[in-house]
Amino acid sequence: HFDPRTGERVHGQPAHLRAAFEGELKSLAQSRSLAEKTLKAAQEMQRAWVANGQRPVDGVIALDPVALASVVQATGPIETAAYGRITGDNLVRKLLVDAYGEFEADQRARHKVNDALVAQTFARLSAGDDTLAVARALAVTAPEQHVRVHLDDPELQKVVDEAGMSGRLPDADAGDAVALFSQNRNASKVDIFQERDVRHEVTLAADGSAEVVTTMTATYDVPRKAR
Repeated sequence: HFDPRTGERVHGQPAHLRAAFEGELKSLAQSRSLAEKTLKAAQEMQRAWVANGQRPVDGVIALDPVALASVVQATGPIETAAYGRITGDNLVRKLLVDAYGEFEADQRARHKVNDALVAQTFARLSAGDDTLAVARALAVTAPEQHVRVHLDDPELQKVVDEAGMSGRLPDADAGDAVALFSQNRNASKVDIFQERDVRHEVTLAADGSAEVVTTMTATYDVPRKAR
């Protein structure tokens, strides 16, 4: 493996990342997803996976709850003891809101139940029974970055990129391109209730220069029972 900053060969996790994440080495998904680019996040996750004693992998597929919900929508409901019937319409709410009420005092129990639900969803994803339906469902979520794929094979990655699943931001052929990102480091999951209002104001001067002001207002309409 190579340190993307220096190009030097490294074994396990580069020192600059150990310092940056301070003890989060074993929290693979959480800490690696902090990178702003899918390529960087995927490479760091691959390195961390090997550093934790696992075999090397050929790529990384990242699905958020919206993408998982699309898989359930395409393959049918999942019956669970903890949440009842999980559908494509309620999966996001169950995982990111209701789960915290159901297991308020037992985080490990919540993790165990959620892991089992995600495992069932991934089993459907990899079974191949409804490949076309699942692929179409995931493709619908790709434009909003709910699914991201990185593969080491350049030819396969080209196909992923053309399908819009690489997480690469589109090139700005003309005009301005504006993208705002936020990271919730307190693990509250409150961002599920976030609504954004973005204003991008450009004032052009006679000499061709510009004054650009971008303002984002975030509103959190959290239901009382979810607080």
